[in-house]
Amino acid sequence: MIAPMLKNLNSLNTAWNGFSVARQHGMSRLTLLVFSAIAGTVIYSAYNIVPFFYSYFEMHNQMLSIIGKADGLKDAEIRKRLMGFIKELDIPADSKQLKIERRSQNMRIQLNYEEVFSIPWRNDQELEIYTFPFSIDVEGAL
Repeated sequence: MIAPMLKNLNSLNTAWNGFSVARQHGMSRLTLLVFSAIAGTVIYSAYNIVPFFYSYFEMHNQMLSIIGKADGLKDAEIRKRLMGFIKELDIPADSKQLKIERRSQNMRIQLNYEEVFSIPWRNDQELEIYTFPFSIDVEGAL
């Protein structure tokens, strides 16, 4: 009498363990799916945001370089060169945002602009996620 009950209990235990393994297998697939979505989002964001910072540092270096050569250049020539770099680096700024100040022994160049991180949305629209403010302020001796 006890043997059939133990056999029945043993089969229930086996069934429960099988259910548990299947449940864990499903949870591992769900976890993989969630982490894959997170990783994809991070990679997509980095792919679109890193160029903003690359352009910022490249423009900063160009400004430092121009200040080193500014002795023989007029402000109009400096502005023209820097605007060429701004267009080349695809920085969303115009000539009004570029400020050039000469003093007796030094020069200061400033550029303030914003880059917008957005994602494609319905009907060819863009959904703005975040606006990155950038401010480049370079000063050096002439």
